[in-house]
Amino acid sequence: MPPSDLELARIFWEDTKNKIKRGDFNHFIKCGDGNICHVRPKAKNSKDLMDTAFGPQKKKGYWLNREYILKIVNDNLK
Repeated sequence: MPPSDLELARIFWEDTKNKIKRGDFNHFIKCGDGNICHVRPKAKNSKDLMDTAFGPQKKKGYWLNREYILKIVNDNLK
């Protein structure tokens, strides 16, 4: 991952971390926000929750955007 992409990932991580500290579990960076990564639901179903200091929350995971991965693959196939 180039340094510029690592910086974008760091900004994404800081944004996510700060929102979690504030208890904001509904406004994470989304796939369509133009970043290289995003947060998505990870739970098996609506009852698959995790305990937090703010009460039970839906499980979520970090993802690299599809377009970003496709660009890396295509660049390495040339």
